[in-house]
Amino acid sequence: MRTWFSKLPMAVVATAALSLAACGSDTSTNTAATPNDTSATDSNTVKDSTGTDGADTSTTGDVKTDAKTDVKADTTKDTAKPEDPDGKIDGAVEMTLDDQSGAFVGQDTLDPTGDVDYWSFTGKKGQLIDLMIQSNQQNSPFDSDTIDTFITLYGPDKKQIGLNDDQPSFQNNDSEILTVLPADGTYYVRVEECWTWIGLHPTGGGTCIDPEEKGNVDYVVAAFILDPAKQTNINPEIAEPNDTTATKVGYQMGEQYYLNTVLYGSLSSATDVDIYQFTPPLDANVSDGRATCRIDAGFPGVNGNGSTLDGLVASIASESTPTVVLAQADLYKGAIQLPCTLGAGYIMTVKRIANSKTSTADFYVITHGVGGSNPLEKAESANDTAAGAEVLTASKTSQGLDAYYFAGDLINGAKDVDYFSVKVPTGAKNLSVYCAALTYGSGLVGFTAEVKTDADATIQGGTAVEDATKGLALKTLAVPTGATKLLVKVSAKSQDPVVTGNYYLCGVPFATK
Repeated sequence: MRTWFSKLPMAVVATAALSLAACGSDTSTNTAATPNDTSATDSNTVKDSTGTDGADTSTTGDVKTDAKTDVKADTTKDTAKPEDPDGKIDGAVEMTLDDQSGAFVGQDTLDPTGDVDYWSFTGKKGQLIDLMIQSNQQNSPFDSDTIDTFITLYGPDKKQIGLNDDQPSFQNNDSEILTVLPADGTYYVRVEECWTWIGLHPTGGGTCIDPEEKGNVDYVVAAFILDPAKQTNINPEIAEPNDTTATKVGYQMGEQYYLNTVLYGSLSSATDVDIYQFTPPLDANVSDGRATCRIDAGFPGVNGNGSTLDGLVASIASESTPTVVLAQADLYKGAIQLPCTLGAGYIMTVKRIANSKTSTADFYVITHGVGGSNPLEKAESANDTAAGAEVLTASKTSQGLDAYYFAGDLINGAKDVDYFSVKVPTGAKNLSVYCAALTYGSGLVGFTAEVKTDADATIQGGTAVEDATKGLALKTLAVPTGATKLLVKVSAKSQDPVVTGNYYLCGVPFATK
């Protein structure tokens, strides 16, 4: 997720691209929706760089989103694969402390298929831990011949604390858990390939990269103890009571600012509120689209990061107009992808959802970053009709076909409509549309996407409306016979009376099957 991995063997761990556009994927039983890290599954409706199932994000932070068409849910297996005989928690291998990185590190392979490895490390109560897997994916982050990992964390009592399939940024198929350790003692880490996990949990809702047999099976596992005394980008809440005084967020420049900042604390009572102040750095890399501030959190519970919070509502306002809410989302159901101004101050308030009950581990861990976005609409007034549809420039998906990415605003109290034109690539049989607005903290209600012919006629099955818990997804729509270009129209039913943000993000990938 961050650049700390650069000092480790097989170095890579991506600089998580602040993803943002909307791509989608199937929602699982554990996901409510969006760019959050999937709990026990590889699904989200709009992931961070789209919030999509395996978004294809750029390393510059310019969000690009793709549906992961080479991923499928394995729902046919009813017989669990046997674990590797050596893959038992009591035989866990102790990770080595790496002097350069300060992380506990292990390195091995998942071979043959069905192999399970256990590792251990020593931790203390209250430590913020970043548990990460890195496979060799720096050149092709969604390489179908590289292992697609699952990682599970167990406490000193050998009970499951957390689980992850894909890291929150969805920049590759590696796994990551950000959590706060509940006790002193030895912790255990289980590492396995996605197909192995699916075989043992056939109804768990996970999705895996084909084929099942992989050629690249090496990985590194690392447990970073994140220390705010040593890293300016690790930001614990200031001491309670802090319901009116803000914790000032610090940044630390690595290769990028994307998701390079972590905020964490606890909501110890039903009325507890935590406040953060952040100023997007002027030197943040925004090479495409517009500057965007991302706020995200992994799923809670034993199939997420271990938090016992029912929900985590974040609201953002400008420091100059603190009563005007620009963006708001339950970070356990979505994320915030707010267009922001570099060098300007913002206030973020974090609180529980209404009527939630206190419990034993009511902590939260939030990732925050600053970067670019999908290409921004170029002429707001000109694209209000089919005749004025803005012609989009194609990008390549990880499968080699064209995809189109865009971002925009629906102004005038959401009465605005935007049209975009996309060229149908040679050989394309279908297309998908993934968008997010409300699920990325925007105030657009009833955000709608329609796929139309060049004559402005909606194609069969070509309309979808975003709801409050998942991004908008139109999947595998057949390309009309003879069509050389199509239109995508976006609109909304209304503007939220409290949240003023009117932004949206979309991705339109084509496929051959």
